[in-house]
Amino acid sequence: MLPAAVLNSIKDFMTINQVMEIFDAILRISAALVGQNRDSIGNERYFHHMFSFLAAQQLGGNACWDELRLRPEYPTTQRFCRKKINVYDPRSTAVEGVGTGRKGNLDFVIEGSPRTLVEWKGPTIYSEKEILEALLKLLTEPEQDVKVIAAVFTTSETDRNDHRKTIKNRFQNCLTIALQVLQEKSLTADLATLNLHAYMASIPRNGLQKIYWGPVTADLVLQ
Repeated sequence: MLPAAVLNSIKDFMTINQVMEIFDAILRISAALVGQNRDSIGNERYFHHMFSFLAAQQLGGNACWDELRLRPEYPTTQRFCRKKINVYDPRSTAVEGVGTGRKGNLDFVIEGSPRTLVEWKGPTIYSEKEILEALLKLLTEPEQDVKVIAAVFTTSETDRNDHRKTIKNRFQNCLTIALQVLQEKSLTADLATLNLHAYMASIPRNGLQKIYWGPVTADLVLQ
């Protein structure tokens, strides 16, 4: 459950701090589940279910679904050809991978002014292609939207620094590529205005470890 102070502040929209409270709650719940059985979280959908339940609480309960304030699997503005998204070639990705093919789906859109867009990853470490696709879906949405990558990784039992560096480095490399793709498409590629946030953590057996937790405006610094 979310803290009473958070539940008492229910509105028709959510601030990024309120969204972050949900990620904190999911991380605590996930750590408890993994502490009992590391295989408790079988796939990314487990996080989707936790997020939709807690976000609906935040937005006033079942009414938020009827009023379309919380929208799962929401179509992207851009079309994408996934086969043509290439982590080694931003130019061909811009020409052949973005703006052609089919619309993708954002995991969640929280309606408001601004909207908040959420893409989930985990429990296994994402590949570079997976994180590039997620970043392109988010960063090609309107500039004013708040864009969030949320990721909880449970596949490493020990708190290895190289494990966290792999997560951070893949994100950083693909963010650089995504910004190059935006430039090729003549879209905004300035992190200062793109409203990108990342909430990434791992859960080794000695307790949860936040990897990066906050707005992305430059190189990620491991926490």
